[in-house]
Parts: sequence; C-alpha cells; structure tokens
Amino acid sequence: PANLIFILFVSVIILPLSFLTLLFPLLTDSYMFMILIFESLAVFLEKFNLFLHFNLSSEIAKAMYFIGFLGALCYPKSKKTQVLAPFLVALALAISFVRLPGSQEVRVYAIGQGDSILVRDGNTMVLIDTGPKDNYDTLVNSLIRDNIFKIDLLVITHWHSDHAGEFEDILKNFDVGTIVAPSVPFEYQGLGILTPKADDCIECGNLLFQVLNAFNDSRNENNNSLVLHTKIGSQWWLFMGDAEQEVERKLQGLDLEVDVVKVGHHGSATVSTDAFVDWCDPEYALISVGRNSWGFPDDAVVSCWEEVGEVYLTKESGTIIFTYHPFVLMPRISFYKLDHSLLWYDNK
Repeated sequence: PANLIFILFVSVIILPLSFLTLLFPLLTDSYMFMILIFESLAVFLEKFNLFLHFNLSSEIAKAMYFIGFLGALCYPKSKKTQVLAPFLVALALAISFVRLPGSQEVRVYAIGQGDSILVRDGNTMVLIDTGPKDNYDTLVNSLIRDNIFKIDLLVITHWHSDHAGEFEDILKNFDVGTIVAPSVPFEYQGLGILTPKADDCIECGNLLFQVLNAFNDSRNENNNSLVLHTKIGSQWWLFMGDAEQEVERKLQGLDLEVDVVKVGHHGSATVSTDAFVDWCDPEYALISVGRNSWGFPDDAVVSCWEEVGEVYLTKESGTIIFTYHPFVLMPRISFYKLDHSLLWYDNK
C-alpha cells in the first residue's frame, strides 16, 4: 500500500515534471522542490517500522493481481472506470493480504526430519536452524515464497545435519547478518560466528532471546544445544533444539513462563519427562518431525504433552504458523502443506 502511494506520486507529479523541465527550464526550481519533498518524506517514514508484509506466497499474490487487473480492464465500460478499476483492485488486494505493522509471527517449517523455525517481528527475521540437507531446496524455496530475502539473525542450535544441513545454502541464497551457534566447526571459523553462554541474552530488533543452555562439553551432542526463551506477541516461547532430559532437569530449577514449547529432539523417548511437562505446562507443544526410522515422535511423549495442551506435528499439520497482531491477545494459528500447490488450513 505504501508503495502504491509513492508510485502515484512519482508517476503523476515527479515524472511529468521531469519531462516538462526539458521544454520549460523555468520549471526546474519547482521540480527540485518536489524532489526535496519526496526525499524528506522517504527519510521521515524510514524512521518508523511500517513494513507491510504480504500474507500470501508470491506466486498466489501475483496470480491474484494479474486476474484482478485483467478483470478490471475487461469489465468496466466507461473510460474513467477503466482507468480507476485496475488501481482500486490492486489497492484492495494489497490491503487484504498484508501483515500489519507491529505484527509478529513464528513459522515452524515442515521440512522433513529436521528443525527450521522462522521468527518474524516486522521487518526483522530470525531463523532458528536450517533443517536437513535437501537437494530440492525446500527451506530456501519456502523462505523465498514467504517473501524473505534477508535473515538478521541465524541461530544454529547444534551442528547435527538435521538442524544445520542447509547452513551453507542459506548463506549462499540470503543476506545473513549475525550467526550464533554453541560452537564453531573448523571450516566455519572465518564467518565470525558468536558462541553465547548460558544466561546470555541475544537481541535482534525488538526480539530478546535468553539463552538457557549452551555448549557444556556434554558427551551427548544433543545436550549441547542452544535452548532459547523469548516472548513473542502475548506468549512466552521455549525453543529446546535437541536438548534431552539432562538439560530438562536443569531448566526445572528456573522460574519461567512457557506458553508454547518447541519440543526437544523431535519428541523422542529421551525427552519430556512427566516432571518437565508439568513444569512447562504450556498451551501448545510443537514437534518438528518427518518420516524417519527411529520411531519419532514417541507415542508416550505425545500423549504426555496432550494432557496439558494442544499438540501439533509438522508431519501431520504441515508448516505451523502462529501470527500475533497488535491489540489481539491470542495468536491466529494456521497451517499449510506443500503438495504441488499451496493449501491453507486454519484452526478457527
């Protein structure tokens, strides 16, 4: 919508004036005055977090614009409506499918047997893990389809291939800012990767992540996972990485609110003791899991979480999306599955 205003300003005022100055040099001062107004307005608006993100995939948005534009051109009979109709259709579509300023979102991507989670706050993007190595670039394509081209903070909870398999592809395809991980493999030592300690805080835009667990020299690499706690919208989130019962016992000594938990290690039998589930007592438990030969998730673990809240599995629901709007207490929860075409499912 903001772009449409600037497009009108440029096409109706700036561009015609630029041509007129060639014929009438006396208009140059007026032209420069309008340029000054345009630049001042752009600089002023840049101070505000007014980014409006489309809530549809780029393919669907383009198709709807194209169909609406053609329909508006073909249907009206008067010249006046033929001029106005395409603009009004485009404006209506833009307003209908945007994310308002101040909105936040969490996407737990369905990328097979692995983890990848996007946290979005306005124009700030945080990616937690990259999922498994994928020759089909499922995660890369999903991010691009969601109109994401930069990642301000990339968190690798640990370096197992199902969490960091697409690390290099993410660096290759996106403008990545800060990278955080529990340790730094030799081949990545030149990337400036940060290694936080437990109790550190990671700030990114308006988001603040508290590190509850970091590299601790555990023999079990899963228990070296970064565990993060943060508030998104009205709810407190706990991202467990692949941390297992050893880490869970340490967390139980903390006084924390947990409304949504991303269950550790894909819901395996080595996580989620009754005591830990009771300590979390979340409204929602999310398990990122795909087809596998290890029996993930464990049925008893799923049942345990179902006793305290709602449970969503990516292998059943597809990508899980929590959207938080300003002045709305509870999130909108929706899902999509990729199967030749994009399908949306809403829990409302």
